Amino acid sequence: IEKTLEVLEDNNDYSCARGVYLTYKFVKDVTNSDKLNWNISTGDSIEDDKTEVRLKKHLSSYEDTFYAIYRTKYLQELFIEKLKLTSDYKFGEIVPSALTAIKGKIKILDVLYCVREYNKQSAGQSGYNWRDIVVRNDFYGKYNNIVNCLAKYLESNSKLSFLEAWRKADKILMKFIRKNVGSNY
Repeated sequence: IEKTLEVLEDNNDYSCARGVYLTYKFVKDVTNSDKLNWNISTGDSIEDDKTEVRLKKHLSSYEDTFYAIYRTKYLQELFIEKLKLTSDYKFGEIVPSALTAIKGKIKILDVLYCVREYNKQSAGQSGYNWRDIVVRNDFYGKYNNIVNCLAKYLESNSKLSFLEAWRKADKILMKFIRKNVGSNY
């Protein structure tokens, strides 16, 4: 954690930083014995100067940013925006994470940062996925509100006009959703 704090203290253009984290869970194998399954989440730093490039890279190879150390002012702002837009789990994760990439660079350090047990219920996750979300009646309303928010932040953190920012946000977010829903969407 100290190294991530140093990154933020030494680099004003970074919005968050984290190290590598490991998630694990115990599952029963064919003999009904506990087997340890684990995943190491490394991710890549996103250090481009252009906000739209950071957003595109972030959503193209998505790694959540919730376990990162944030600048406090960014974290507060991101969650206020999220609460204005959605209470939905999937969009509720994407909004602050995407805004993080717009607000600044994301540093991933090559150090063990966090180890946690994966527990679907304790993480606040639901049983629904992106495909379930896109077929809901309120999908396009939520989607457009989120694209408008991303465009507003892109415009204010770049040299893009609002229309250019909206088109880029729409294209990047729709590509992310299509990737997570499947090619038939």
